Amino acid sequence: MEKKKGILITSFGSANLNAHSLLNDFVKQVELNFSDAVVKNAFTSVFISKNLNNKGITVKSVQECLEDFAQAGILDVVIQPTNLATGKEYEEKIVKVAEKMRQIFNSLKIGKPLMYVGTASENEVNYTLLARALQKQFKNFDDCEFVFMGHGVKNRCLQEYKLLQSTFNKIKLPVFIGLMEECFSLEHIVERLAVKSKGRRIILMPLLFIAGGHVEQELLTDDKSSWKNRLKQAGYEVEVYPHGICENKEVQEIYIGKIKKLL
Repeated sequence: MEKKKGILITSFGSANLNAHSLLNDFVKQVELNFSDAVVKNAFTSVFISKNLNNKGITVKSVQECLEDFAQAGILDVVIQPTNLATGKEYEEKIVKVAEKMRQIFNSLKIGKPLMYVGTASENEVNYTLLARALQKQFKNFDDCEFVFMGHGVKNRCLQEYKLLQSTFNKIKLPVFIGLMEECFSLEHIVERLAVKSKGRRIILMPLLFIAGGHVEQELLTDDKSSWKNRLKQAGYEVEVYPHGICENKEVQEIYIGKIKKLL
């Protein structure tokens, strides 16, 4: 049967080959759920794309993938970003690029990031669903608290992360969200832990789609400036959960649900 629809999964990308493989695994899950569609994967980072292409690993941009769909006669396409939050990467490298090409498609729909901020009622449902999905990562850990390391967006103190933290608080889960960019710094987390923490054992988890370079540099390394060692210096026993959320089956289902709504 000829496939008439296209699905484009977009991500920043990773030059880490293991992370790149995990991203491909996620794309394969999308293919399994939408066997009647052609599924493609695009990176928004030009630097990472060039790095991988130089290694013989073919990576295409959003524009190149959309051009491929059009040339193949697939004119009904949905784009689902893996971005956790809105920002320059989403707005300029996905939405802006797609909008310039909209006229060559019969239908071109762009999905929202995982933590898109909608109405109050939408947020209640969506953020609770995400918090419960992330909670599944806690099942093998007892008598501890969880610190998530997110990326954030430069020059923005993101409402998305505040809403997720608020949701964890509401359902009484011992979670503290920190960001590498802007607000919710690790120093802020250490201050909150000193006030609210009931124990000295911390499970450090990435709040990132894939576990690539940031996980190696901030969570797994023994460098004194890493999040792991800075928490240890603050007196905590630290264990690292080195998996991006793309490996979480329930988070995968959230993305699959987003694509279904677009089709």
